[in-house]
Amino acid sequence: MRAIILLVLSVVTIFSTSCSTHTRRLDHRTIESLGGIALGKARLDTRGHVILPIDCDVSGTRQITTPPTRLDSSLACLPPEVIRKEETIWLTLKTRRTAKGLTSKCPDLDLGKLPPETYLVYYRDPDGSEHPIGVVLTKNLRW
Repeated sequence: MRAIILLVLSVVTIFSTSCSTHTRRLDHRTIESLGGIALGKARLDTRGHVILPIDCDVSGTRQITTPPTRLDSSLACLPPEVIRKEETIWLTLKTRRTAKGLTSKCPDLDLGKLPPETYLVYYRDPDGSEHPIGVVLTKNLRW
């Protein structure tokens, strides 16, 4: 009996460990069901990098752009995938099961050093489809 209990505990531990580290890229429909996504005002950090706040909470407990229709308090938001080509920026949110030091609020984007321009920002689904989410102005940024 003790051997069976130890075996079950080992399987549960292995399963929960593998689930907790699994990263998932979210599609726009899922983001909308969790309350949406919005861009904050870009700023420069002390290194001259453009920092773009992202207002999104993958727990589904806050309305950002749409009323949430789903709750998932076990998700944590990881730094998004970002692609930039000329004056266009695409981002995709990544999540995993929550763990120490992680939260459901999405971290700000570090876009690095960008030339002073107006950038169009799109949410990019894992399948490549795009959804416009805003504009980033870097022409008048000062630190």
